[in-house]
Amino acid sequence: MDLFEVVLPRRRRRRWLWYAQTAFHKDVHVTFDGDLDVWSPVMNFTARQTFVAGYRDPDVFAWLDRFLLPGMTVFDVGANVGVYGMFMARRVVPSGSCYAFEPNPVLRPYLEANKRQNSLHNLDLNFVGTGDQESEVCFVRNRLNLGQSHVAPGPNGSDQSVHVPIVRLDDFVASRGIGCVDFAKIDVEGFELQTLRGFEASLRRFSDVVVLTEIEPRHMKRYGYTRDALFAFMRGLGFSAYALEGSRFVPFEDAGNAKDAIWSRAPLA
Repeated sequence: MDLFEVVLPRRRRRRWLWYAQTAFHKDVHVTFDGDLDVWSPVMNFTARQTFVAGYRDPDVFAWLDRFLLPGMTVFDVGANVGVYGMFMARRVVPSGSCYAFEPNPVLRPYLEANKRQNSLHNLDLNFVGTGDQESEVCFVRNRLNLGQSHVAPGPNGSDQSVHVPIVRLDDFVASRGIGCVDFAKIDVEGFELQTLRGFEASLRRFSDVVVLTEIEPRHMKRYGYTRDALFAFMRGLGFSAYALEGSRFVPFEDAGNAKDAIWSRAPLA
């Protein structure tokens, strides 16, 4: 059986019509990766994409299926309802761990239920945001797409804001006594550079770590930096940026409209 289900166009249309008709009334239940059960609020792009198409980021997941090994330590930063985290956690058992970070309080019960439903005891849930200094910030919830909720760019939020704690990943690594991080996926709606700065000592220490970051300039803009600043930071640590085209890695600059950069010190092919 293929790792990802191929959904026929007619079936996809039927699913989308059902989704559109019930969008404000029901949670969504998705089964993916064979038998992983995922529950999500319906107003969540991650759920929509997985429910309608049967997968999310298929090229990345297919590569992770090859890359991840038992015993690895992996981070899911910006975990949403745990689609990445659950997929990764089951591949690093029995001795590996996946640490997931998600500050949105609306998503907390879904993450907890998904971990429990799938008996993923090595999925360590942390309901905090990540940045370059320990603090408490306003976190703006996006009602139309919970996955685009984000740290407020200033001290004040909106009527959809809540206060959430921010931790530095370097401090987290030290407090947990984590001896190695093999892979980190970081998708935090433009707060990637701040998160990476708070992870810098670990990135220097763990020479073989591979990092995936979302590259979305319009989200970066709200925090006053550009893609060039993030690239300069990572390249200053010795990383090169790649993108996936199908099962093949290409330099990120050659990938056209790629939205995810995969950072590695060793060549990826």
